[in-house]
Amino acid sequence: MVRIDSERPFSLGAMHVPNRVTGRKYPFLAPVLRLALRWRGGPALLAGDTNSGRIGLDEEVPVFGEREDSWMTALENAGWSDAFRHAHGEERAYTWYSPTAATASASTRRSSIVICCRVWWTHVTNGRCRPAAARGGMPSVITQR
Repeated sequence: MVRIDSERPFSLGAMHVPNRVTGRKYPFLAPVLRLALRWRGGPALLAGDTNSGRIGLDEEVPVFGEREDSWMTALENAGWSDAFRHAHGEERAYTWYSPTAATASASTRRSSIVICCRVWWTHVTNGRCRPAAARGGMPSVITQR
């Protein structure tokens, strides 16, 4: 995490979570969740490719497992909300599409995610901030209304 000193200071953590086949995914997710559970540092964002999502919601066909879904739920329960879900509820949108037609149907998912701690929505944005819908493989981003 880095601290951004600005008119409305906040902390930012950027990540690219390894995928499952590396064997490093779950050892990477665990300390991110511990950080979120212990966080007392004010407004903060965690952003990047989490290679995780909600079962049946952030995937076109089954890609995410119970561990990824549980990690996302645990973050939400700890007060860290998925910015896209905060603004769009259960709307389906994706940030990654397979580059080959042969794997496209099995590889469409929303895994580039901005996760905001509870105080982000009121302190930093005054409640006016909303994530933009993902388009063309670009991640969800924060934009001002």
